[in-house]
Amino acid sequence: MKAIKFCIISAVFAVVFSTQSAWALGTLITADGTTITASRTLVVRHADTLQLVTQVKYGAPAETFIWLVAIPNFNRPEDEGVSANIFPSNALNELDELSRPRLQAVCEGDGPTGAVWEWIQGDGFGPGLDMRPAISFYTAAEITAGELTEFVTGQGYQINAETQTMIDDIVNKNMMLVAARINVAELGVPRVDPIISISYPAARDDRQGLALQTLIPNLNGGLADVVVYVLNTDRAKMISRTVPLNFDSVEFLNDTTTNYIDQMDAQLGVHQTRMSVVEYAGNLDPTVLNDMALKTTISDSGSSFLTRLHTRISPAAIRAETQAQGIIALRTDPTGDYNRDHEVSHSICESTSNPDSGSDISNSDGGLTDSDSGVDDTDANILSLADGGAEDDTGSSGGSGGCTMSATGSSIPTGLLIILMALYPINTRRTRR
Repeated sequence: MKAIKFCIISAVFAVVFSTQSAWALGTLITADGTTITASRTLVVRHADTLQLVTQVKYGAPAETFIWLVAIPNFNRPEDEGVSANIFPSNALNELDELSRPRLQAVCEGDGPTGAVWEWIQGDGFGPGLDMRPAISFYTAAEITAGELTEFVTGQGYQINAETQTMIDDIVNKNMMLVAARINVAELGVPRVDPIISISYPAARDDRQGLALQTLIPNLNGGLADVVVYVLNTDRAKMISRTVPLNFDSVEFLNDTTTNYIDQMDAQLGVHQTRMSVVEYAGNLDPTVLNDMALKTTISDSGSSFLTRLHTRISPAAIRAETQAQGIIALRTDPTGDYNRDHEVSHSICESTSNPDSGSDISNSDGGLTDSDSGVDDTDANILSLADGGAEDDTGSSGGSGGCTMSATGSSIPTGLLIILMALYPINTRRTRR
């Protein structure tokens, strides 16, 4: 009964405090502020270099902005081999097409229904940059000396409190910032989805990762939906747990819609969003790829094994994961290939098998899924419930009392919510007798 009470209370909080998810890697500083709506990052392991390619898609158009991305600190960046260059957006498009989840609807006993669905992040990315933007490197010492602040204010912007907190954390973790100044007007286009490739010295087996706390200032308290492609010689993983999604409750709601993201939120929510899922893992043949930059990158690096990782993580979980090292580490995973194709049920299957039932009850999460929702930006709850970094090899979100919730899209129907809220005081009175 206590578990039921917990589910009811949590469901209410999930709806009341739900915020729209955001996608990001890095911080955008604009005149009026903005929210990053999509981000994708490619990490390429070379023999003695790590290449970080990242692209962001933001909200309201801005003519100019500054983009900050964190990397390990180098005292003399350019002398020590740190560089920043352009990279084609089409290369990431091709990786997305090869690795994004693809679901086929199947009814038991009747076979495929013909419905096929693929998850496309941010509804796709627009054009990137055709030329290298103005780049400045700011070491930890230079940031401490106020040089980054002078640069930002000199461009007519201000650093708000949340961005300053992020910058201080980066410096305390011995990292530096790459600042790219983007002037969309000078490019002669209405807007771009900026993309940059940053390379710096790092042996293939060095412990490296992503400084995801740089995205917090642009989340507005919501979730960060992060897609990471890793090219290495082996499969990769990140965060405390990296497991396949459990597809038992994933289904087609109609021919064009699934509850894939809702179920991801439910399963990540069980672990307070301190978890990522693998969506694809396999070896790529560069000779059959279309984008020349991607083919060259694979050939030059010797890294042809692609892993696609996906997490929807809250600010509190980011802080918890990066507290010690300052990064969410990327590590080797020996478990091998993982297919992106999955067969799942269609809602019409149940109505077909039960024609006299009078109702079509979806086998989805019923709206009781939890993505941590950014309910409270303090770390008290998430740290008290955290898993302690233990690995989970089951690939399942089960075994947690059967109560999973999601605030994504405010999926709990109003009528159901009223009933759930009414049940709590009734049950409480009975208990007290």
